[in-house]
Amino acid sequence: CDGESENGCEIDLADPLRCGTCDLPEDVPGEACGLCATGTWTCGDDGLTTCEGEADESILNACGGCDEVSEEPGEVCGTCESGFWICNEEGTLDCRDDGGEDARNSCGGCGELEGEPASPCGTCDTGSWICASSERTTCVGDERDGALNECGGCSRLGAEPGEPCGSCSEASWQCDGEDALTCVADPDIPGVNACGGCTLLDSAPGEFCGPCGLNEIVCAGPDRVACDGDTAVNACGGCTMLAEVLGEICGDCDAGLWSCGAPEIAVCATPSGDPVPASCTVQRGPIQFGGALGAFSGPSGAGRISPANTIEANSVSYSVSPFEVE
Repeated sequence: CDGESENGCEIDLADPLRCGTCDLPEDVPGEACGLCATGTWTCGDDGLTTCEGEADESILNACGGCDEVSEEPGEVCGTCESGFWICNEEGTLDCRDDGGEDARNSCGGCGELEGEPASPCGTCDTGSWICASSERTTCVGDERDGALNECGGCSRLGAEPGEPCGSCSEASWQCDGEDALTCVADPDIPGVNACGGCTLLDSAPGEFCGPCGLNEIVCAGPDRVACDGDTAVNACGGCTMLAEVLGEICGDCDAGLWSCGAPEIAVCATPSGDPVPASCTVQRGPIQFGGALGAFSGPSGAGRISPANTIEANSVSYSVSPFEVE
């Protein structure tokens, strides 16, 4: 390497790859060098190579890499934009969490559908959703107002509004909101009576009854009432207390007994019902005896003399002595 050929292999110092030195430099002149290979190895005056023209870090991408990227980290990516871009170790971007086909809707599109195909829709869920396109569904079969009940709701009612209800059909079904009925009584129609029936009773249980109002109206069945007795105040069937005691002796000479003359009246009468004589005195006069022992007739009427010395006339017995008879 002194310019003299001793063995025919003298090194050409003019070789641009040697930078005028006998030893080849570690960095080959002309090759790329520096950040993102933006510089070039160049021979210096001292025979050493230096990197010339290297760019600064402003040329790096968002991930600190040298390759150009068209997206930004964090932006959405993948099927239906289900993933997002993240930086990898190489300074480029990877799409993370891409949902693939699972990211598509039930119609094959990416947008949110108004309803899932085959699910119910419309008034009272009488219709069903179908795909109109990959991005849209539509409701078919909706019965609209025809699906509503008589109260405007969707539930099945147990009866029709206006139909009779109640134990005696004294009320009618009325809407209680859109999906329920309530039984509303009609004030002009009697309901269940006090005995549990449906017929209008002649009297109310508990009212007084009987000849003197001492008894009580009671139920004799679901639709019938009766008086529970016929209690009277006195023994003649009347409603006032009698001053007299029935059966006790009364009248002149105690010849009568108190008995009923009417429900409110007691009368003094003989056992046969005849009025008691006004006087107990036997009228004197001739007595005509008949053929029978003790029989007589006279001013007091026909009668007989008993062995006990009594005279019976006009159904009244009078005690007499033998000397009073003429």
